[in-house]
Amino acid sequence: MFDSIYITVLMSGVVFFVAGFAIHHLIISAKEKNNLSKKSSLAKQIVDRAKRDADKIIESAKSRSSEVTRKNKHSFEKMEKDKRREFSSLEQDVRKKSESVNKKLQEVADRETEMGRRQQSLNSLEQSLKERHSEIDQIKSDMTKRLEEISGLSAEEIKREMLETLEAEAKKEASLRVREIQEDAEQGAKEAATKAIALAVHRYAGKYTAENTSSTVTLPDPNIKGKIIGREGRNIRALEVRTGVDFVIDDSPDTVVLTSLNSLRREIAVVSLKRLIDDGRVHPGRIEEVVSDVEQEINEEIKKAGEGAVLDLGIHDMDPELVRHVGMLKYRRSYAQNMLNHSIEVAFICGMLAAEIGYDQNRAKRAALLHDVGKAVDHEVEGSHVEIGAELARKYKEAPEVVKAVEQSHDSRVTDVLSILVQAADTISASRPGARKESFEKYIKRVEEIEEIGNSFTGVSKCFAIQAGRELRVIVENSALGEDESESLSRDIAKKIQDEVTYPGKIKVTVIRETRAVAFAS
Repeated sequence: MFDSIYITVLMSGVVFFVAGFAIHHLIISAKEKNNLSKKSSLAKQIVDRAKRDADKIIESAKSRSSEVTRKNKHSFEKMEKDKRREFSSLEQDVRKKSESVNKKLQEVADRETEMGRRQQSLNSLEQSLKERHSEIDQIKSDMTKRLEEISGLSAEEIKREMLETLEAEAKKEASLRVREIQEDAEQGAKEAATKAIALAVHRYAGKYTAENTSSTVTLPDPNIKGKIIGREGRNIRALEVRTGVDFVIDDSPDTVVLTSLNSLRREIAVVSLKRLIDDGRVHPGRIEEVVSDVEQEINEEIKKAGEGAVLDLGIHDMDPELVRHVGMLKYRRSYAQNMLNHSIEVAFICGMLAAEIGYDQNRAKRAALLHDVGKAVDHEVEGSHVEIGAELARKYKEAPEVVKAVEQSHDSRVTDVLSILVQAADTISASRPGARKESFEKYIKRVEEIEEIGNSFTGVSKCFAIQAGRELRVIVENSALGEDESESLSRDIAKKIQDEVTYPGKIKVTVIRETRAVAFAS
């Protein structure tokens, strides 16, 4: 029974379970159908909306396409019209140019035709000239034969005589023309040079007192000579050895004469001797000490002298060592002339001459100041003072124009403007009264050389150097030289003197040719 109830209950549970499962399945199926219907409806709505949007997009695209097409068509039509106008204009230009070219071609053809006619005319004239030349040659030949028959001379002899006559006339005319040109040039140059030199000389008032090669020291007491000489002459020997100067103490009881060509050494010796006299202690040790102190002071004085020179001249940026060499010129002499004063004077004059012709004054002053700088060390270095000076200027980085001017400062053949200015200023300075002294022997030798040069030319009978060798008067034989040849002779003598003789300033050559007629009354 229990089993029957259990089976009944179990069967009921199974039935209820199956029934519940079926009901659940039915319910789920119903919901899915409902959802599917809703989804289908929604999908349809979406498709319809998409179709409407697509239709709108298509319509809009069609509208835009039509507008773009219309605009492009309008632009194309406008471009086409512009191109047509442009092509039309080009066509007109081409037509005009074609017409112009055709016109020029026609002109060229006409000119060629005219040239052909002219060429024919020229050919005809050429043929006519040839015939005339033949006739002239024949006439000349006939005339030559006739002249030879009349004169009894050959054609070559007649030609030679004519050439000689023409040559003589040409020489005469050339000599007269040369004389006129020379006189005009000399007059103009003389006026300009006189003005420039006068301005330069008057504007510079320098000292030009000549100095000797000896110095004198006056003794306060004649008895002090014994101290200077020392026992067995040891003090005087120490002074001479240490300073390199000769001491002459026997000429006068109260003076000592110091002689030396080197003015720097002489200055050191003079100052040292004066200090020893003032100090009263004179012996070899003290001499060495005093001379060393004086040398240091003189070196400082050299430096100050060089700096003062460049400062007075307004020269800047010169190497200090080169300035020191300039200062050393204070103790150098040439023809008894102080070289520093001379160089400063030449620099001032050269600057003034440069101003007169519009040249750079600073460069002119610089070159003039250095033109004799080689003399500061020419006793220490081999070579002429010109070579040494140029080398110093080159060493201390002076401008090439300045180096060239220093190198050519004493050259007689220069064309450089700066070199000519320096030479002119140097000559003016050297020629001033009292600036230089020259030995009598040198003067006599120069005068003799000038007279010998004058006597060496053909036709010269006598020569006289006058005005201290500043003028040479040449007497020529009247029969040997003509009047025109005298001009050439004066130039030849002047050139030879210029090439062979060294002299300050200028030498005037005067040729005198005279004719004497003598008659006696009885």
